[in-house]
Amino acid sequence: MTRKLIVFDLDETLVYASLKWLPNRKHDFRFKEYYIYKRDGVDYLLHILHATGYETGIFSAAQREYVLKITTELYKPHKFRPLFVLSGEDCESKRMHAWTEDKTGIISLRTMTYHTIKPLQKIHRLTKIPLCRILIVDDLPLNSAQNADQYVQIATFDPEQNPTPDPWLYKLAEYLTEIISQQTTLCESSHQSWFKQVT
Repeated sequence: MTRKLIVFDLDETLVYASLKWLPNRKHDFRFKEYYIYKRDGVDYLLHILHATGYETGIFSAAQREYVLKITTELYKPHKFRPLFVLSGEDCESKRMHAWTEDKTGIISLRTMTYHTIKPLQKIHRLTKIPLCRILIVDDLPLNSAQNADQYVQIATFDPEQNPTPDPWLYKLAEYLTEIISQQTTLCESSHQSWFKQVT
């Protein structure tokens, strides 16, 4: 069987952590002083991916204690577990160009700055799954700047700013199940165009 892996970010992708209780939404669990809110459809997404043959993993830039707690709670309703859990200590810091565009459309180099990167090569070495069968889902494009062909952007989950029901994970489940039925690799899809189509 061809192994395929979906790697998820946590904060503002699958969950939202807040120091305050939100009056219009019930929190799902706590981590120390934080209220943790699961994104709409997260249990459905994980179930569908497992049922269709995907393996899943977690790669967050947050501290390891937090990442392990959130991951444990997310997978608690399910009989399966993530293939791995990586945290901030597993990320890399890379110096990258930052570009700016003025009102006339002229793009210029603004500065060089350091960004946190989640390298898929590290996941490949850990799991032995070919890079062309790995996708990473994150709300921040720069986190996966080195893996543009294997990156699926998702809208930021922030129930404080937008308390309305969030459909993104249901849309993502439909998109990923469609991919797995049509092709053997994951880096051939037009993932950026999918994000633009549903926004």
